[in-house]
Parts: sequence; structure tokens; C-alpha cells
Amino acid sequence: MSDPVLIPISSDFVITVKNSEPLVVPSDIQKEIEQIWAKGVEERKEKLFNGKVLCLDTYDADHLSGKYVDYKLVFAHHLSKNVRKHLGLSTIGLSGLTRCGHLFLIGKRAGFVTQFPSHYELAPAGTVNTNYVFERVVDFRKQLMDELSEETGITEDAVISVRPFKLNYDRPEGMVDVCVEILVGPDALHETASHPEYDEIHWVSADQLDAFIKTHQPWVPLSLELIRLAPTELL
Repeated sequence: MSDPVLIPISSDFVITVKNSEPLVVPSDIQKEIEQIWAKGVEERKEKLFNGKVLCLDTYDADHLSGKYVDYKLVFAHHLSKNVRKHLGLSTIGLSGLTRCGHLFLIGKRAGFVTQFPSHYELAPAGTVNTNYVFERVVDFRKQLMDELSEETGITEDAVISVRPFKLNYDRPEGMVDVCVEILVGPDALHETASHPEYDEIHWVSADQLDAFIKTHQPWVPLSLELIRLAPTELL
């Protein structure tokens, strides 16, 4: 993955969904996609489902638009340089930075996830969920609060604010992430619990982050860049 390049965005940032025609895939690439998918299903059993994923169409500092493609294509896109070369997809993700004062919420991704298995990251994070699309607008703030609750045990009542502040576009890897600060109150420190998507959950103070990073490896690069920016951008 290339080094993150973070673009400032509006706190009123909006994600919308465009009408789109089915993606036309050359027969040889479609055959490769089917082979990759079949192998993935065999290895992961019930953990793979061919739903819809929102991929980038256009973006600026105030707005991002996307269109739906099958997850099967995205799955193969992440695993094959040849598929990436022909499809050129960029999935739209959400990268939460949850903090309580100077404490940051960090999770270790499970070993079975497709992207960055067993890596540490700021929590929560994930791709845009189609269940949060209403009249072609993605309620990604609500999605992040729900994922925070489901993946870490921190309820919406503990959330003080949810604020988009950066956009990361990694064109070579086919990923674009809306980075969102989630500020929580002290009750959140007592609610934190583990979830199958995270093998570990930690609250780490800002002055201990460097030491934590050195002793806990590897990391999702975007999370490291957001941590680097935190003293000037957030604290």
C-alpha cells in the first residue's frame, strides 16, 4: 500500500449513490474472478457473501459519489494485480478515529478479514454498508456509530460528536477512505468489549502511542498516518 495522502474535507461531507449500469468485464478476467472467488469461498466457508459494494465515481472536499458493484469483483480486485489493472475499482471505506480526551481506541483486526488481516488499526473501520442508503444518500455517521456499538460495545449514548475531517485516496490499491473523528464520553471506557472482527481492543493514551506501536505490529498504514496527525489536527 502506498503512503496515505490525506485531503481535508468538510465536516458536512456527504456520500451519495449514482445510478450505474452493470460493469462490463472481459471474459478472461471474469474467469479469473470466478476462480479467485471459488477459492475464497472454500477457504473462508460461510464468511464470504456476494453482496453489493460502493465504489468511487467522483469526489471533492464536500461530496463523494459512488456506484454499486458486486463484492465478488472487489474481492478479486484486492487479491489480483491483473484484475486491478483491468477493472480499476476504488472501494469506499470509513475509517473511524475514536477518542475519549487523549485516549485512542485501537483494535487488532481478525485473521479472517480480507484486507489487512491481524493488523492494528484505529476503530471502527469498514466499507460503506448498503443498509445505510436512504434516497441515494449514505448515512455513514449512523453506520459508524452502529459499528462502534457492534464491534466494541460502545453505545450511541456515549458518543458526543461524529465529524468527517480527511479523505484518503489510495489509487494504486483501489481504496478511498472517509476519515471520521468519533468523540466519546468517559462512560465509553467502561463499555468496551471484544467482537469477532477484532481479536483485541485497547484504549491507549496519546503519550503512550509510540511505545504501543513499537510493541504491537503490523499496522494499517492509514491508521498510523491519522495517529501522526492527531496532535495538530485533533488534540
